[in-house]
Amino acid sequence: MSLGYFGIVKSMVPMGDEAFHTVLYDPPHTIDTRNTLFGTLEEISGLGPHLGAFKYGCYRSIKQLRKSVAEGAAECARVLKVDGVLIFKWSNSEKPYSWATDTVEKVAPMLEKTRLKIERSGARTKNQTFYVWYRKRSSTVERGPG
Repeated sequence: MSLGYFGIVKSMVPMGDEAFHTVLYDPPHTIDTRNTLFGTLEEISGLGPHLGAFKYGCYRSIKQLRKSVAEGAAECARVLKVDGVLIFKWSNSEKPYSWATDTVEKVAPMLEKTRLKIERSGARTKNQTFYVWYRKRSSTVERGPG
């Protein structure tokens, strides 16, 4: 297979190691602490309904968000072929770009950032959407002296 797309990643166990040349990882980045499965239908504090949680998925806490992003990134790196490309999509609506990329790079140090594209969010907010290209290096990287 040449392309894999993963949003919420629980486990890609059916996928073999190094199965894809390109992987797009677009995890939910919304935190909704309100206790509903479908977001909030009635207005809260004048903010209006929050149906994004239903449409895109959400997390209940920052801790849950970080754990899920880390697990998903590790799985994406596992199924990505050496010299393959991972495209990681992130919005700074809840946590900044640096928080997300630090999380990815801690669990998948074999990924090397090669490109970045930034777009204004289409949601009529001040948020930005980041597309980060990573190339998977071989797990045995030769290091120079020092």
